[in-house]
Amino acid sequence: MNNKSQYSFEKANRFGWGLKRVALNKERLYFIEKNIIGNKLLDVGCGIGAYVDYFTNKEFKVVGIDFKKEFIAVAKKKHRGKFICSNAKNLPFRDNSFHTVLIIDVLEHLENEIEVLLELKRVSSRRIIIIVPNNTDNRLEKSGLIYRHHLDPSHRRTYNNKYLRLLFKKAKIKIIKYELLNLINIEIVLRALFYSNKTISKIIIKIFTLFLKRRKFFSDIGIVGEI
Repeated sequence: MNNKSQYSFEKANRFGWGLKRVALNKERLYFIEKNIIGNKLLDVGCGIGAYVDYFTNKEFKVVGIDFKKEFIAVAKKKHRGKFICSNAKNLPFRDNSFHTVLIIDVLEHLENEIEVLLELKRVSSRRIIIIVPNNTDNRLEKSGLIYRHHLDPSHRRTYNNKYLRLLFKKAKIKIIKYELLNLINIEIVLRALFYSNKTISKIIIKIFTLFLKRRKFFSDIGIVGEI
């Protein structure tokens, strides 16, 4: 395991997907629910299985896979659904085994996205739903504000519309929905950045909120691909 992956694994709880807890984001959940087709779901990179458990309780037939055996062990103990330790590049399923495949907060960690997308396409008969980090931090950098402090440093990249559309085009997957998710509260970001000095924090927050008040920044991108 390289240094970035080790850091990611050790600090997983800080980012909300570790062994102890997983926060199901309501906006993400709504995006997923309104775009699911069929009742057979696969969650690639399921972590400790919170989404698998959620949809299993809604009477979907769900399988979760993750390459970290520690996560799968916890998932089997804590949650409903079927869990398998597997790599996303070589899924242990037949072609068209699932109606909808979910991959949430995973692509940004991978070296070869196309290889994985093609594998997801192989096992899905209807749709692929992905959620990835928006390159909001890059745009905020241009304004002198860096939003990278919240990111898992094992991320290889962030995403934008152009890059994702090219990626899906290469994989020959049709995009039927593209949506920005989770509006960032700039004031909260600034407080986190300058929490050590309350006076400076108040001044900077006032300046930046006035400067950025007409711009909207979203932390995530949701895409629905049709097979």
